[in-house]
Amino acid sequence: MLRRNGIKALMAERGIKTQRELAEIMGMNQGQLSRLLSRDDISNVELSSIRKLCKALNCQPGDLLTFEE
Repeated sequence: MLRRNGIKALMAERGIKTQRELAEIMGMNQGQLSRLLSRDDISNVELSSIRKLCKALNCQPGDLLTFEE
């Protein structure tokens, strides 16, 4: 199972204060981002969403996600 990890901390480090601001940077609507960030198990997240998050937060996928059996 993939779990989100550290997204809010990365947002704070990058000076991104709200999900709305992050969604705008990603070119995604806030509802889509909210659903992505609210799920505990994100195994069905599209690679394009991970790519957008990494680009917006200037990070690697491992900074965002952890894998648990």
